[in-house]
Amino acid sequence: FPVTIPKVPLTTILKMDDSLAPLKRAIQKLDESAAIRQTGGSIQATYKRDALLLALSISNPLRLRTLTITKYIAPDNYDSEHQTNLYKTEDGRWRLRFFAGDMKNDGGKPEDYDVALPRKLNQRLEEYLEIYRPVLVKKNPDCPWLFTSLLGDQLKKADNIFRCIAKNYIPEVTRLGPHAVRHIMATDFLKKNPGKFVA
Repeated sequence: FPVTIPKVPLTTILKMDDSLAPLKRAIQKLDESAAIRQTGGSIQATYKRDALLLALSISNPLRLRTLTITKYIAPDNYDSEHQTNLYKTEDGRWRLRFFAGDMKNDGGKPEDYDVALPRKLNQRLEEYLEIYRPVLVKKNPDCPWLFTSLLGDQLKKADNIFRCIAKNYIPEVTRLGPHAVRHIMATDFLKKNPGKFVA
C-alpha cells in the first residue's frame, strides 16, 4: 500500500511566493459552490457567509473570538440594545470598530480599535448584508451578530468552518484556523516588506 506522509500544516503555503493565493482561491471556490445552490436558500447563504468570513480574515486578521462577537446593527435599527462593530461612513467606507476591553490581550488599553476595510470588500459585504444574512437570521431577525448560524444565533463554532474550508478548498494545508490565517498574513507581509515590523 502507498504510504501517505502528512503535510506540515502551513509549510507549503508559507514557502509560496504568494502565500495568500490558496486562501483567495478558496474564496472563489466558495462563491462557485454558492452559485450552484438554490437561489435564496440557506445553504447558499452559508457559503456566502463563509466566503466573507475568510475574506474578512485576510483583510483584517482578527482572533476567532473577535470574529464571533462582531455585531452588525443596521442604521435604521435605533431600538437595538447593541452597538454595532461594523459600520459605514458617509464616504462609503466600511469600518470595524471594537471598544476598549473587547479585544483579547488589549492590556486594559482605553483606546477603541477602529479600522477601515478595503473597498474591494464592499460588494461582497453589502451583498451579504442585503441578501444572504437576512436568510440566516430569518428565525431570529433581532440577531445582532454579523456571522450567524442557520438559526440566527451567534456563530460559536467558526473554527469548524475554517477546518471545512481547508479540507474542501485548500489542498496545500492539512488544517487551518483563524490563528493560522493571522500567521500566514504576517509572514506574507514580512516577505513583501522586509524589516517593516514593530518590535
